[in-house]
Amino acid sequence: MTTNYSSARTSTVRRPSGLRGVMLSVATDFRAISTGHMWSTMVVFALPLLFVLFGLIRNSGAAIMLMTFFTMGYWLMSVAGMFSLNGTEKSSALTAIMPVSRCNQVLGKYCSSLVLLVVAVAECMIEYVLSIVMFGLDASVDFSVLAVFIPLYVALALVEVPLMFSIDLTRGIQIIAVLSAGLVWACVLVDRFLPGLVAWVAQSLESLPLTGRMTLSIVALVALAAASFAVSLRQWTRREL
Repeated sequence: MTTNYSSARTSTVRRPSGLRGVMLSVATDFRAISTGHMWSTMVVFALPLLFVLFGLIRNSGAAIMLMTFFTMGYWLMSVAGMFSLNGTEKSSALTAIMPVSRCNQVLGKYCSSLVLLVVAVAECMIEYVLSIVMFGLDASVDFSVLAVFIPLYVALALVEVPLMFSIDLTRGIQIIAVLSAGLVWACVLVDRFLPGLVAWVAQSLESLPLTGRMTLSIVALVALAAASFAVSLRQWTRREL
């Protein structure tokens, strides 16, 4: 009588499903960012607070813009850092260490990106307060720039995640950096040379009722999120482990 030890070993592996599997994937993503050590984790999360030094700029509006841009950009690039365990040579190790379904691994990446967005917003608020206290930043300045960067972060993250599932880490970071810089320069150039277009878009949006603007934004983000998730799942499912 022959015992199938291979089947026995396989049967003992339990893949956590649902929320537990997604949470395990998120925990693995954050270990990839911080290397799992306490001091390195503290440095990773505290480093963006140095952007408060932009408060030394006399122009309060420019200081707020730079703090927000670099803090959001830092955490957007950290989304790519979560994929350091997903390289072809490490994929098998990833699956062995984290026996989570492919779907939950993909969902985990999106959940991790949202967590990083919350961290980015919290750090921006801390920087604003510190710049007011330490450098006398004008407290009456318009802080609504954060409302612009939040949907921009979400949109770029929804593009970044499937891109990182499709190509290697180094190349992905380079492409994301170029796309982010290109988007910023495109906004600056459009505002500089086509002010009429910017005014027309702003007036068109303002003419819509608040519910209409919210509905349009939600529909656009949901459509982008659905397409992003479908591409990510397809690419990660096709990856040989």
